[in-house]
Amino acid sequence: MSLLAPLGLIGLISLGVLILIYLLKPNYQRKLISSTFVWKLSLKYRKKKLPINYLRDILILICQILIFTACAMILARPVITSDSAKLRAEKIIIIDASVSMRTMDGDKSRFQRAVDKTIDLALSSLSDDGVVSVIVATDNPYFVVQRADSSAKRTVLEDLNAISESNEKCSYTKANMEKAMALAENVLLENQEAGVLLVTGTEYIDTGIVEVIDVSNVNSEWNAAILDCQAELIDGFYNFNVDVACYNKNDRIVVYLDVYDVNGTTDTFKYQQTVYCSGDKTVPITFKSGERDAGAGVPILSFSSANVYIKEKDNYDLDNTFAVYGGRKEKIRIQYVSSKTSVFLNSILMSLREELRHKWDIELVKAQYNESSSEEDIDKIALTGFDLYVFENVTPEMMPNDGLVLLVNPGYSIAEIGYEYMGYTYQETLEVGFPHPVNKGIDQSSIEKAIINVGNISNVPAGFDVVLQYSSKDPAVMVKNTSTEKIAIINLGFAYTDISALVEFPIVIYNIFDYFIPSTISGYSFNIGDTVSLRSRGETLSLMTPREKIVYNTFPAQYTIDIPGKFTLEQVPFARAEEDKIIENFFVRVDKEESNIFRRVDELVNPYVAKKPEPIDLDLLIYFISVAVGLLFVEWILKSKES
Repeated sequence: MSLLAPLGLIGLISLGVLILIYLLKPNYQRKLISSTFVWKLSLKYRKKKLPINYLRDILILICQILIFTACAMILARPVITSDSAKLRAEKIIIIDASVSMRTMDGDKSRFQRAVDKTIDLALSSLSDDGVVSVIVATDNPYFVVQRADSSAKRTVLEDLNAISESNEKCSYTKANMEKAMALAENVLLENQEAGVLLVTGTEYIDTGIVEVIDVSNVNSEWNAAILDCQAELIDGFYNFNVDVACYNKNDRIVVYLDVYDVNGTTDTFKYQQTVYCSGDKTVPITFKSGERDAGAGVPILSFSSANVYIKEKDNYDLDNTFAVYGGRKEKIRIQYVSSKTSVFLNSILMSLREELRHKWDIELVKAQYNESSSEEDIDKIALTGFDLYVFENVTPEMMPNDGLVLLVNPGYSIAEIGYEYMGYTYQETLEVGFPHPVNKGIDQSSIEKAIINVGNISNVPAGFDVVLQYSSKDPAVMVKNTSTEKIAIINLGFAYTDISALVEFPIVIYNIFDYFIPSTISGYSFNIGDTVSLRSRGETLSLMTPREKIVYNTFPAQYTIDIPGKFTLEQVPFARAEEDKIIENFFVRVDKEESNIFRRVDELVNPYVAKKPEPIDLDLLIYFISVAVGLLFVEWILKSKES
């Protein structure tokens, strides 16, 4: 119970007045009276002076004391405050583990300084019998310590010291503050009065309820960065476009470019440019093809890799280099053999070469084979040395075994692969078979419009998948993809169908090519956190990361990037020797935004804190008034009995 007006207790002085009145009894006057009167009066008082009379007097006094006390309490306005448990002081400390926290100053990074600061805050709180939670904000935040009290001080210290020894626990990505604050909300559900602290090197303009502790050092830290580099092919020559920036320092930066294995040779071209960077602004520069420091300029037609770098001794070195790949395309050899060149299929192959020129250097070799072919023409038809063999209206005497074989309208049985030709079918339409990469993107409602006037009927050889079929359920397009055989069969001739008028069939040809001769990766530059789809033209694919080597044998494989740097892919294509191993590279860079190590963010995400219900106090005024009235009533009854 508490008093809203404690001065009202001054009214208790009235108790002293009451007691004083009882102590100062009135003096009787001396008068001459008859002895008979005195005797009668004495008898009367003797009869009335029973023990109950003394008790009544005491009860009246007690009632009066209680009445005066109740009146004093009424003046003091007593209340009983809500009975809410008093919680111990609690802190939720969030450590920013974004890649910019790897910025070094002396022998310690920002991340290590942030952990050291967290240790000090945690020990201080635990020493005061408080409760501590520690969250590391990576791209997937987690608790290091959750609601630990002073009894767990030793464990807390050991856990925090374990992550302060190096930068291993600091991520290479941006911190996911939304998830970190969501973890903090779990603690705030238990204690809404817990304080939330963020130890970081980023400046936030609006921090909300979060207390931000800055561990950056604006007086000594700075960063020069290669933000991006792109190899641009213009008129057959490569130029290199580079974005450079300098943060927390205005200075002239020398940018170097080394281009390796230029134009199919082992030559390395070296370039450099000096650029003035100021005001945290991005400065674009271009290394134009033909410009070379030593000797006459030579245009760059192809290259294996290029490396852009700076030599500045800044505090953040993860963006001091940038590798560029993809300047030399792998050659894919296609042999197209037909009894008579089909305009439709020839156009598809030409379009395929043009469409994939950014991925492959496709060489298309054409040959004809019919009854009038000379021995010299027949000798030109190769059964080895190509990646794709296309036979249209022609059945090879022996199946090539070192590449994909595409048979279009074979017309004869091929015992070597178990293909049995059974004649013709007329006036058929096409249907999509079971879902398969080859029929991906094919619209059933569109492809069924094509009329197949004459089509081949055959069995489905062992190991083949039917991806398109006739309405009669006979196979129209079949594929087989094993470690020893890669074969596709199109059971119709383009001269007897209007399928060439549909866009779906070129898609089928493209899908066949991509299914059997896939690109290993979709690009040559990625960001941290990207998931890369890996495919192989052989049985296995080796991935060398800056940290480890991984071997895949199931495709497509998925790899989520969690570290920057240069990555290498190695594979031996189907039916090739080890010396024909294909080596490819790609580069993973850190987030460009993290290169600005003194960036300012408008608003910090705050945890949601449920509104704490207002305490409801119990006002005792009405109760004391009721007691006072009741006591007055009791006193009145006692007085009436006395009279």
